[in-house]
Amino acid sequence: QELIARARAEPGKLAFASSGVGNSDHLCGELFNLMAGIQAVHVPYKGGAPAATDIMAGRIAYYFAGMPVGLPLAKSGRARALGVTSKQRFANAPQVPTIAEQGLPDYEATLWQGFFAPGTIAPELGARIAADVQRVLALAETRERLEKAGASLFEGDQASFRRFFHTEIEKWREVVKKANLKLE
Repeated sequence: QELIARARAEPGKLAFASSGVGNSDHLCGELFNLMAGIQAVHVPYKGGAPAATDIMAGRIAYYFAGMPVGLPLAKSGRARALGVTSKQRFANAPQVPTIAEQGLPDYEATLWQGFFAPGTIAPELGARIAADVQRVLALAETRERLEKAGASLFEGDQASFRRFFHTEIEKWREVVKKANLKLE
């Protein structure tokens, strides 16, 4: 709320960092700006480390860092965690509210990875691979490692993942369009 109020009071004066044009952290920032109705200057860096350095130095107002970068900075006091982009609070930092909890109820921007195969794969082979992947993801050790890294598992079958995938494509296509982003 504080950041949004400041940005609204000074349209176009605040800067937000990303690890590069079109990267996930850039798009998370653009989605935030659109949903909050604010204008901010995008400062693309060549990677996350220089962006993190400038956030620690106070040269940038905000940066949508991934958990492996952002959480250690926040825990050490070198940066302040304003919110998490998922719908639920992060188990390793439950004191950090979600952005949705702070006035943007529809904000959700999660980084995800999927397991893909060629479209020509035999259905029975695809089903066997999917079952093997699900078996590994069900292991307690796998779940613990993913949780420590800030990841959560997608609960669902191939069809529900396919729907999720297409919904995500449309969501980010709209962000790119509304933010008037251009490939360079």
